Amino acid sequence: MKKRRKFEKSYLIVLGIISLFLLVGYSSYALFTVKKENKEAIRIVTGTLTGTLTSEDSAFQDNKITVDANTKKEITITLTNNNSIQAKLNFYYLDNISEKVHINYYKDTPNKPPTKEGIILDQGISESYHLRIYNLTNSSVTVEFRSDGGLANKELAFSKNGRLIEGIVVEVEEPATNMIPVVYDGSKWVKTSYNQGNWYDYDKQEWANAVTVTSGTRANYQKASNGTEVKMDDILQMWVWIPRYSYTIKSENGQDYYGKKEEGRG
Repeated sequence: MKKRRKFEKSYLIVLGIISLFLLVGYSSYALFTVKKENKEAIRIVTGTLTGTLTSEDSAFQDNKITVDANTKKEITITLTNNNSIQAKLNFYYLDNISEKVHINYYKDTPNKPPTKEGIILDQGISESYHLRIYNLTNSSVTVEFRSDGGLANKELAFSKNGRLIEGIVVEVEEPATNMIPVVYDGSKWVKTSYNQGNWYDYDKQEWANAVTVTSGTRANYQKASNGTEVKMDDILQMWVWIPRYSYTIKSENGQDYYGKKEEGRG
């Protein structure tokens, strides 16, 4: 009987040692797991990526700007990646305004306008864009700008009710004081203003036209309101501003010849 009790005692000691080993083993694994998490071996990013829009113009509030009737407004809007990671961002305005409202980048904008696919910006990086807004309607309009965001290595979706900002505005000199800026309304030439958005649109092949008139009618036309017909009998000469251009001619030997850029009146 004594031998059996000794055996049972020894058996219990062995079971206790094994249990202690297993307990220490599992505790070590748990500690290792916590230590790994504390070192942020896996980083999980949640939330919606978007671009932040700001402007030095105090009238720019909640990503919106109001433009008075029949006026032109220039504004600089800055797109910033304020997300915690690198992001792909685009820049557009909502398509809920009249077709008579035109928004363009003008030529000294410091950065290339983003496409629907957007541009990739590192955390905290900004891009600024100079915009020119033409409101050719008879009432004030409010333009709302937006920016979508996404991961830099993923395709960026474009809003269905968004409209990309139009191309770079071709700068045209203010006509000489004896010239009257005009546009053709489909049946006659009418007076406009050199700073009106409807004077020209080179993206649509609508050129900047001006006329010189007889000395006896010049003062009247200069004082006249926009839309006043400029009669052909009063016109001495018609002028058109030729935009910058370049061309490429391909030769038979495969070499390209590039034309010279020019501009001027004709």
